[in-house]
Amino acid sequence: MNPFLAGPTEFRSVFVDAPVAMALVGIGRDNAGRYLAVNTMFCEQLQRTEAELLTLTVGEVTHPDDIAATHAAMIAFAQNADDRYAITKRHVRADGSSLWVEATATLVRDEDGTVRYAVAHVVDIDERMKATELVRERDLEVARLGALESQHRLELELQHARRMESLGRIAAGVAHDFNNLLGVIFNFLAVVRTQVADNGPVLEDLDHIRTAAESAANITRRLMLFGRQDETPSAEIDVNAAIHEVVVLLRAAADHCTIVENPEPLGAMVVIERGEFEQVLLNLLMNALDVTSPGGCVAIATRVVSEGALNSVEISVIDSGRGMSAEDQQLAFEPFYTTKPPSEGTGLGLSTVAGIVQRAKGTVAIESELGGGTTVVVKLPLAGDIARPQALKAAG
Repeated sequence: MNPFLAGPTEFRSVFVDAPVAMALVGIGRDNAGRYLAVNTMFCEQLQRTEAELLTLTVGEVTHPDDIAATHAAMIAFAQNADDRYAITKRHVRADGSSLWVEATATLVRDEDGTVRYAVAHVVDIDERMKATELVRERDLEVARLGALESQHRLELELQHARRMESLGRIAAGVAHDFNNLLGVIFNFLAVVRTQVADNGPVLEDLDHIRTAAESAANITRRLMLFGRQDETPSAEIDVNAAIHEVVVLLRAAADHCTIVENPEPLGAMVVIERGEFEQVLLNLLMNALDVTSPGGCVAIATRVVSEGALNSVEISVIDSGRGMSAEDQQLAFEPFYTTKPPSEGTGLGLSTVAGIVQRAKGTVAIESELGGGTTVVVKLPLAGDIARPQALKAAG
């Protein structure tokens, strides 16, 4: 076990599985700048293994143009009385590509005040920086163009880029703050659990607190998923098999209505990261269940469709709820937009779905009218050659 992660199991679990990249960094004369421990998210962010990172220093994963500023900041940090620092810089992944990050760090000291190491939180802000660069480029383009029509079009694009930059800042800030709060909650849970009996109402209350903290972690993961635009590992998955697994899990929670599966054809495959595909299904099905009255029905159907040379798997989630107005349909995929009360919805469900589907080179659309229910249609490219739909039909 890594000696720097010795202590309560809850702390080690929170560090390793935190929804934001974290690392313990040496500050002493013998290990200055060296990674002492890294979590799963940090490894994924840099596309490197834990074993590899533990042989490297902060400077060795920093972009050459940012090394001097990073070195100066670390020296000032180690000598600073407030024990905190923040820096925006670029990291270098294993494949040589760069990634803009916002790193904040806090010194951890022994009881006698001796510095042990620094705890660093590293947030991926690559998309925000790209949005900032897009704003700058569009500003230059607007300056060059004199035509009113072209200027109007570019101003709309600039507004969108600025909006995405602001949302990126919100997502990064919320993820960082949530992670700090979760660390405190789990650490106190670990301490309190050692002071109560194995059974009894207090232990049950502690379990409720832990459940609430895990729910907060899920919200953080949804925010990070919305803000992250990097490539994720993908593989061919059987659409209908994945749908069936999710439906089985949800049927227990859908005791007020029926979930119906209409899969066709069998064996249709798409290329997408499995966890993200399950996130799409869960968000769409939970939305449908939320608006369906007792005794109603939610259906999920699949089929292969051909549009020119492109063959896609079409996944339709159909509910018998109240339907949506034309205005709600236009805004449905906007981040933080929701028709639910503030206490019941974050407005990130459909925007997360849209982001995942777009990264998988697919599309998502809504078909609805007030009083007539809603159908959300996701189309993902069919894996394999264009003859596959006919082969699947013949096999069925």
